[in-house]
Amino acid sequence: MSKWEDDYEYIWALDSDIDFTGADLVSLFSLARASGSLIVGPTFAGERSPG
Repeated sequence: MSKWEDDYEYIWALDSDIDFTGADLVSLFSLARASGSLIVGPTFAGERSPG
């Protein structure tokens, strides 16, 4: 049986209310891979809810 490190390139921890509508996830991971960073923290900007 292989170790998880052999099967996965990234670990991604998210909040349960993340909405990826309109997000270019292929570009996100391409940029993460190209950066060579060990930790990547993408930021999502969107409209704020009133209140």
